[in-house]
Amino acid sequence: MHDLLLRYNRLLERTFIDIPSLDQPRIELGDKENRRRNNKPVFVNITHHGKFVRRIFNNGTFDDGGRFYGGWWQRIDGSYRKAIRMNNLPTVEIDYSSLHVILAYTEVGIDYWDMTDDDPYELPVRGVTNPDHCRDITKLLFLLGFNASDEQSLFKAFRSELDYTANPYSFPDDVLSELLGGIKDRHPKISHLICSGAGLRLMNLDSRICEYVIEKFVERDTPILTVHDSFIVPFGSERELDRVMKEAFKRVTKQRHVKAKYNQNLTEAQLYAGRAVDRDFYLDMISKISRPDMAKGYGMRMQRHRSVFSQSTVKEQTR
Repeated sequence: MHDLLLRYNRLLERTFIDIPSLDQPRIELGDKENRRRNNKPVFVNITHHGKFVRRIFNNGTFDDGGRFYGGWWQRIDGSYRKAIRMNNLPTVEIDYSSLHVILAYTEVGIDYWDMTDDDPYELPVRGVTNPDHCRDITKLLFLLGFNASDEQSLFKAFRSELDYTANPYSFPDDVLSELLGGIKDRHPKISHLICSGAGLRLMNLDSRICEYVIEKFVERDTPILTVHDSFIVPFGSERELDRVMKEAFKRVTKQRHVKAKYNQNLTEAQLYAGRAVDRDFYLDMISKISRPDMAKGYGMRMQRHRSVFSQSTVKEQTR
């Protein structure tokens, strides 16, 4: 594990990871994070030193936790992540569908996607009519439930973590208790894992999956970023990522069925499929891939990175 972490950080070190639209290399976080800092602006800084990762285990054992933490891309939302470029190439992000719930089912020997295609987070929430909001609220309570030790600590964590800007509702105990009961009724096979502290074991499973995926890409010398249950790779590597993610899930869980979904960024398959039908679209996309609109600061950061690491490569080759 230590050797892989060293090799992975070396790969990240020589990879230019940035967002072209940013003249100043920082992103201001939204209202939810601001509330945690007495309403003062909170920023994520995009720096060379802010991209190195470490693994954090818990309870003095390698069986709890183990996730990869540290990269600045883990602290920004999907709207910014989709704009990340690596070595000035656009990127594609793929994430596992409903991973922790699926991993909970593997603990009781059930292959969830073999049993059903139903979204595990689709449940009604009293007082909420927007189905997307219902799903987000259910998902948050469900996932926090794996980490909580009892209902009161779960409800407290839920109220602390919920983004009230996107979900402007009130959640007294009776509403949350009703929703929690609905989750347990919908998922009786894993209801005993809720409020049991099982989350660290599930994190260990997803960290082992993540470790497998990272190792395959480090072996290929292809940069990859992790956001725990999702991965970001340069344009053109997404098909390989899809294959390796499914292979990793099956290797770790011993289950056959897994689902993964792509973000909305252009994939290589989509680009070449469009070449035959719309040549102008194809040429326009090729131009944007190779020559993106970039802020002056981004261009300067890229040149500085290239000058440092091209010199390092020359020194390494002449030793």
